[in-house]
Amino acid sequence: LAKMDVFMLYSSWEALPFSIIEANFSGLPVIGSSIPSIKELVNNEVGWLVPLNDRPALVRTLTALPHQAGTISQKGLLARERIGVLCSYGSMVDGYLKLYRSK
Repeated sequence: LAKMDVFMLYSSWEALPFSIIEANFSGLPVIGSSIPSIKELVNNEVGWLVPLNDRPALVRTLTALPHQAGTISQKGLLARERIGVLCSYGSMVDGYLKLYRSK
């Protein structure tokens, strides 16, 4: 991941894509397919969502990247910050406590 500028996960199905979490913690923005599990972690502030099975949209997104160095850096910084909030141990513990207490 240290040698990458962006991370891409263009998939038709994912449960919880830990690879995106790892990429974001590494400061990488993500190009992802616009499916529910990826949309939980990626938005237009921290990456690029591309409709599934839309090859022209994927090609446009990929070919635009070499001209977006500043945007890539900014999205990477925001991705690291956002994933730290979404996937912190404190958030996880709070979520489990809330779940257990609701039963």
